[in-house]
Amino acid sequence: RFGNVPLRRRRLNLLGSLRFESGDIDGARDLWLTQLDDATAAGDEQFAARACNNLGVVATLLDDLPEALACYARAVAAYFRVGYERGLGQSHHNLGITYREMGFLHEADSHFRTAERFARGASSEDEVARVAQERALLLYLLGDAELARHTARSALDTYARLEDPVGEAEVRRVEGLI
Repeated sequence: RFGNVPLRRRRLNLLGSLRFESGDIDGARDLWLTQLDDATAAGDEQFAARACNNLGVVATLLDDLPEALACYARAVAAYFRVGYERGLGQSHHNLGITYREMGFLHEADSHFRTAERFARGASSEDEVARVAQERALLLYLLGDAELARHTARSALDTYARLEDPVGEAEVRRVEGLI
């Protein structure tokens, strides 16, 4: 009756992402909550973690930063249980952004450093570049403009090597703020 259940979780994740990208935040949240319930019931830690990460992004956009932190922490725990380094990197990256937005800059830096370590461990150059891009802004806020520019340049070089013009544009935006 329900078809392929793991495929259903993938479909929920993708449909949530499509709704999110089209601006339907409530629709995306509903799909990711269903995905989380589905994955939790099935013991599928990786899809539960993905849902939590996505729900954390929604909470951040809705300025519910305590909820975002809780979602990301749950994602970290689930990714840790399955040993998924890229996911751990993404979740710590999101924690870094959230702590930075809350003004807890040193806590943010700790999460960015942890995110970079996991992303490197997963050989995920795109995630390493995203972390460097966000950390560059943090370093500027901490008063180290020179290191911020160097970190942004590193992210820009990685995006150029990966032939990712969107990533390059994002780093240029950060460079403009520095």
